[in-house]
Order: sequence, then C-alpha cells, then structure tokens
Amino acid sequence: MTTLLFILGLAGRILLWILLIVLVLILLILFVPIRYRLRFSVDDPKPHDEADPGALRDRLQCDFRFSWLVHLVSGGIAVPERPAFIVRILFLRLDIGEIIRRHPKKAKEKPDKEKEQAPSLHFPFTPEELAEFLRYHAHHIYDTMKSAAGKLRRALRLLQAEASRHTLEKLSGIVQRLLASVLPNRTRVFGTIGLSDPALEGDFMAVLGMLMPFVHGTFEILPVFTQYQTDVRGQISGRIFLVTILRAALAVVLDRQIMRTLRRVRALMKVR
Repeated sequence: MTTLLFILGLAGRILLWILLIVLVLILLILFVPIRYRLRFSVDDPKPHDEADPGALRDRLQCDFRFSWLVHLVSGGIAVPERPAFIVRILFLRLDIGEIIRRHPKKAKEKPDKEKEQAPSLHFPFTPEELAEFLRYHAHHIYDTMKSAAGKLRRALRLLQAEASRHTLEKLSGIVQRLLASVLPNRTRVFGTIGLSDPALEGDFMAVLGMLMPFVHGTFEILPVFTQYQTDVRGQISGRIFLVTILRAALAVVLDRQIMRTLRRVRALMKVR
C-alpha cells in the first residue's frame, strides 16, 4: 500500500511538472512578441538629367528579418543578395521557396465542356482567330464582372440593415485594435528625391507637408527641383503578439451576430 501511494504521488508530481512546463510554453508563445524589421535603400547619390527606372530597380536593396523566442526561431530575405526566404528553427534551416516548389498547389481542372469552348491562340494566327479569341474572353470578362456586381449589391443590401451596421461597427473596432498592435511602431525614412519638374516637386513636398502632423520625425526628404534623383534609405520595425491575434479571433468567433452576418455574406457570395 505504501509503495502504491508513493508511485501515485510520484506520478502526480511528474504530471504536475508536465502541466507547468506546458503552461509556461503556452505563455511564452502567446506573450513573447515576434519582432520584425525591414531595411531598404536606393543608392542614387548624384542628380542626373534623365530618368532611368531600370537603374533604380537595380540599385534597390531590401532586407527583411524576423525573430521569435530569443532567436530560437528566426529568418528573413535579402534582395538582391539572398533572394531566398530562409527560416531557422534552432539548428534547422528551411528554404520556404524550395518547399513551395516541391509541393505545388494543384490547379482545379476546368470541365471538358468549358475547355472545348475556350479558343486558343497560337502564333502565327489569322485575323479571324484573333477576333474569336478576343470575343470569347470579352464575354467571359463581362460575365465575371456582372456576377461580381450582383454579389456586391446583395452584400451591400444585407450590410445596410440596422443589425448588420451594429455588427460592422463591432467588427471594425476589432480590426482597428488588431492593426494597431501589428503595424510598425518605428519608421524612419530619409533621403533626397528629385522629379526634374519644379511644379511636380513642389506638389510632392506639399503633400508631404500636409502629412507632417502624422509622420513628424518619420520622414526627412530633401528636394531636388531641376534634376532626377532618388537616394532614399529607411527602416521599418515592429512586433506582433500572438495573444493579440488570438484575442481578435476569439472576439469574432464567439460573437454570434458577427458570425451570423459573415455566414450570410459568404452564402450570398456563392450565389451566382
């Protein structure tokens, strides 16, 4: 009997420790933030008389990094130096692009009837074949737009009801709180921008000036009025708490009015 009690007590203590470890892991996952940072730059130090979008594209550099749980999980992508999105979990290294290429998403095959009706266009083609190809796809685009407009009208009629407006207000509040918690909390952009047109450059700086109350201390842009130049650097960083995402998801799922409205909108979207 004493031995049995000892074994039961030992098993209880082991189970308690396991539950405590699981609880600590859950709290770490929920309350330790995912930190992210984006750095970008366009190296164009000297003004020039002609615009060269191709050269600007070649000079663009971006570096995105994220980390979680004291870098136990981390990753990022750097363009153009390291164009692969790499995720590291402890000592495991995963190439997300390679994984997606190995497991491509299977496209849904269209019915044989639709395949036969869709005309193909191969070079060289005759004017009749081109006209038939354009005529078919024009009708297809028109039918798609007509169906989408009908679905949108039905959804708007539903959302304009008094109960739906109240639901939208609650859903809007949830989305706003979620965005406020996941959007960047530090943004810094500085450099020189020249559009080679004094009037256009003045309009650009006027718009930036109107935004100054909202972006004060975030943007520092020097103008060049008579030449082209795009020499810009910046950094955007923030953090995401999974507990905030979980709270928003639960607020939506547990609200009967929101779920009822979403189901009705989804049903309307399926009706052709």
